[in-house]
Amino acid sequence: MKKGISANYIVLPLALTLVLFQDLLGQSLSFDGDQDYVNVNTVASEMHVGEADWAVSFWVKPDLSSFPENDSYILGVNTSTGGNALHVGLKKDTGYPIVFEINSIHITGSTGATDQEWNHIVYSKLGYTGTIYLNGVSQGTHGAYHSLYNTHQWTIGGEYDSQVLSNEFVGLVDEVAVWDDDLTAAEVTALYNSGAPLSASTNAGDYTSQGDLQAYWLMNEGSGSTIADTTTNNNSGTITGATWSTDTPGSSSSTTTPDYKWFSSDSSGGPIYSWQDITSTGTQIPMSGDDQNTGPHPIGFSFPYYGTEYTTFRITTNGWISFTNTTSNLSNIELPDASAPEAMLALFWDDLHFYSVDRAYYYSDGSQLVVTFNDVRRYQQETTTSYTFQVILNSNGQILYQYNTMTGINVGWGATIGWQDETRTQGGTVVHNYSNYDLIHDGWAVRIEDINAGLAPPSGFTATASYQNVDLSWTASSSDSVTNYVIYRGTSSTSLPPLDSVASSVTSYSNTSLTNGTAYYYGLKSKSASGSYSVMRTASATPNVAPPTSLSATASTSQVTLSWTVATGEGVEKTFIYQGTSSSSLILADSTSDASTATKTITGLTNNTTYYFNIRSRADDGSLSSVTSYVEATPVYSGPVWWVSASVSTDGDGTSTTPFRYISSAITAAAEDDTVKLT
Repeated sequence: MKKGISANYIVLPLALTLVLFQDLLGQSLSFDGDQDYVNVNTVASEMHVGEADWAVSFWVKPDLSSFPENDSYILGVNTSTGGNALHVGLKKDTGYPIVFEINSIHITGSTGATDQEWNHIVYSKLGYTGTIYLNGVSQGTHGAYHSLYNTHQWTIGGEYDSQVLSNEFVGLVDEVAVWDDDLTAAEVTALYNSGAPLSASTNAGDYTSQGDLQAYWLMNEGSGSTIADTTTNNNSGTITGATWSTDTPGSSSSTTTPDYKWFSSDSSGGPIYSWQDITSTGTQIPMSGDDQNTGPHPIGFSFPYYGTEYTTFRITTNGWISFTNTTSNLSNIELPDASAPEAMLALFWDDLHFYSVDRAYYYSDGSQLVVTFNDVRRYQQETTTSYTFQVILNSNGQILYQYNTMTGINVGWGATIGWQDETRTQGGTVVHNYSNYDLIHDGWAVRIEDINAGLAPPSGFTATASYQNVDLSWTASSSDSVTNYVIYRGTSSTSLPPLDSVASSVTSYSNTSLTNGTAYYYGLKSKSASGSYSVMRTASATPNVAPPTSLSATASTSQVTLSWTVATGEGVEKTFIYQGTSSSSLILADSTSDASTATKTITGLTNNTTYYFNIRSRADDGSLSSVTSYVEATPVYSGPVWWVSASVSTDGDGTSTTPFRYISSAITAAAEDDTVKLT
């Protein structure tokens, strides 16, 4: 979309929900419903005779109450004699997207386009199936039996039924694109959900249909009676009645006061800890000793922080960076505070010591800056402390603190983790001296973000794994303008491409057909009709077959009988049994023949030796569940014959090979009806 953000979206089984961006001056066309239309008949010659697969997308800002008829068509394709081929539009009373084919309406959506706001519509046809989407969400499919021919009439703003313009559209239209092939669901998702500038003229990410683009009218002329086709096909359109407007998708903006909050990796929906080692790829910052401040160092992009764009940073030996401050302040205090450094990010603010010059590094890829403090020590505690931590700045303004190893006693005592702005009046504290000091641990992360920078994100985002499946759930955003939730997924926490989009009424999602044993990372954002996104919430889970539970062990002579509750859920094939004489070294010893067996006797064991056992499920795809906690048991001789020999020097356990020395020991061990034998 040429304005740089997406708005409400509709897609029809030409499988795509495009977000078309162009870095051009924004214009659109206004239609008043009184003989306003654009003739784009020339595109018909680009469509193959009897075309089976094709797609179209456009942005619309409807004035629903002004529609002259209940069914209003934004794009109409008619035969040369005025018959109907296919029309795409909206219902006046509900705003539902509709698809009319040949003689009747085939699809009526279930979600209305937002009145007086920008919406995006895509229709995609693959074979005999057509689909329409509104704001990235499918509104239905139909059996599509129309064909396209080079004699057809193409109209923006209505349809030419029997050579008369009818079912006219009232509102604004912008960026119309036509392809002579379908658009895949992946293209729809990727292009609609993308937050980056994408154009239908350029392949990017999952969008690969640039070569199938037959017409692309950006409607940026701003004057005249012609809209130009930006493809090489030169399929210009002729305007009748419609007028130019500077109202375009994403052209409106709002101003809010920054409000930064922090979220921990230990809380639901918090960041996922994922350390970025830059000691070999980054630039070393040569500092050593005590109380130093160096810089400015390049960020590599423009970083927004409390309404100011910063391009450089400074770093101190005392565990903090600033965008402007040149001191090396060591006296940590709670933030915000007028006596603390301005424009400050306090990763671990304390009196620290760099015992060599290779203690700090930075690395920027142009959209993300990583600054690492590597094995720094507390002043005068150099032999008992070691801290490795980093800050990651993202070009969207998000801040992430990560703590790799934090060695020492009561690590947080005497330190501050927090942030504050240039004026020293706004900021926040995560840890200060004795307050929250015990939050800090190895593998911990803290995300700091401006919750007013966009929509309110969903909360309580969780991922629950089962067999080849992960179920996501969340609590709805508090923002009324949310129209969709965009779901992202990857097998790395640092790369989360778009996966799907669901309506704002949905608060759960099941991701199926996954690979057991693979860790999946998920992101979730709120999205508005105007194309604004919230910050991302994250969660992760590893699908697997369910493990058995309630393992117990009962010992007897030279054997141990194990019992458990069989695993529930899909895919369980059998149970694997692990055994060892050390709880830290258990190897596969046996297995059941099926999933329903819940007991197993392990024989041939050595009496008076302690054995450890745990078990796990094996799935029908060969994957393994997590193991249970171990149990232990010690087999002992239990008769019924007890042996005594005066020739041995020590008391045994009463077996024939290790007899008792004393008959009293045998009598004590024997049960009723047992036998004592002397040798």
